Amino acid sequence: METPTTTDLFTEKSEAYAKYRASYPAEAIDAILAPFKDQRSIQVVDVGAGTGIGSYLMANQGAIVNAIEPNGSMIASAKRHELITYHQSVAEHIPIDSGFADVVTSFQAFQWFDFKKSLKEFNRILKPQGQLALVWNYWDVTDTFTAAYTTLINNAVQKNLSRIEPYNGFTGKVKRQRMRLLWTFKYLPFFTNVQRHKFKLYKNMNLEALVGCAKSQSNIIHNGSVWMELIEEIEKLYNQNASCRLAHNINVFLASPTK
Repeated sequence: METPTTTDLFTEKSEAYAKYRASYPAEAIDAILAPFKDQRSIQVVDVGAGTGIGSYLMANQGAIVNAIEPNGSMIASAKRHELITYHQSVAEHIPIDSGFADVVTSFQAFQWFDFKKSLKEFNRILKPQGQLALVWNYWDVTDTFTAAYTTLINNAVQKNLSRIEPYNGFTGKVKRQRMRLLWTFKYLPFFTNVQRHKFKLYKNMNLEALVGCAKSQSNIIHNGSVWMELIEEIEKLYNQNASCRLAHNINVFLASPTK
């Protein structure tokens, strides 16, 4: 049976995603836009933009953002900004002219795309001196509270008998190997000079935010006995800790297009 698409996975999670997902530190956004700060304008294409968390941060720094997102519900829940234009489309077919973008970004989304087709599209729409930024935000499990929360989420995922998986291109051996090449050897087809930058982010959480963050996860089904058990466990964790803060590791991969 064909596994769900990105649209299927996030349609019912868009409001929670917009409200409760973590943002990105200013230093990470600066690293992405810094080479173009002297320009009169910076043209950014943000692919897999979701509810526009990254798009909004870049627009707040003056970048003109075309946000590409396949899920209409995510776009409907996205933050509006006068410098952001949303397009409902996919990473493999971006409705942007060749050589248009100074920067192409993907925040917490590249793993959902067809690896080579999306990178070829990114290369196509970038200017020769442009830059690609692939960004991921992970919970830091070396932090005690964050590790405990992560364990609750992972346990709930494992208990879902009809566990939701990303589409088949995400879990295949070939794609995992290609992602490993990026993370270990900083290799990307159609790109060169791959650099990795690391940042930290800490977010104080109340009980509502902890439950909402769980609800935003693509591989959590937010109904039924497993979901109710997860809520109970999150409440216990919250009540047992005087300070509830999630620690995040942000990884930013920057690369130049080969033309």
